[in-house]
Amino acid sequence: MNDIQHIKHLLQRFYDGTSTVEEEQRLCDYFCNADNVPEELKTDQKMFRHLSECNAKVMPSEDFKQRLLSALDTHAKRSKIRWKRFTAVAASVAILVGIGITFYIKSNRNPYEVTDPQLAYAITQEALLNASEKLNKVDRQLEKVSLILNKNNRKHNQQ
Repeated sequence: MNDIQHIKHLLQRFYDGTSTVEEEQRLCDYFCNADNVPEELKTDQKMFRHLSECNAKVMPSEDFKQRLLSALDTHAKRSKIRWKRFTAVAASVAILVGIGITFYIKSNRNPYEVTDPQLAYAITQEALLNASEKLNKVDRQLEKVSLILNKNNRKHNQQ
């Protein structure tokens, strides 16, 4: 009975926040190993058993690092594929918009229509050059992003 009184005293100190680590360990040992705990202490026993389970260290499996690196590598590859698809779609849209505008202009004759083939060729060249510059700019930005992703992948691979 003296032992139960001591446990109750330790519980009171625990709930007051004045218990030491050794006293908390004594409580944990008692509640996790005792089979005949008084009914009034059953909820405390459940709590300490749960805390004991939570404090158990969980170690990842042996192939965890390999699986993680593989998943990161797969994600990086998918990301690269998405950027390539995005640039391809953007280029296709730009070309289709250019063709659509050309047909629209040709179908709607207006006083500003260019009838001189050489001037039309020069304007088209300028428009295509402009589109090319924009796509090159996007490509350079994608290369920067790719370099950053590669650096991050190398950092993860080194860890």
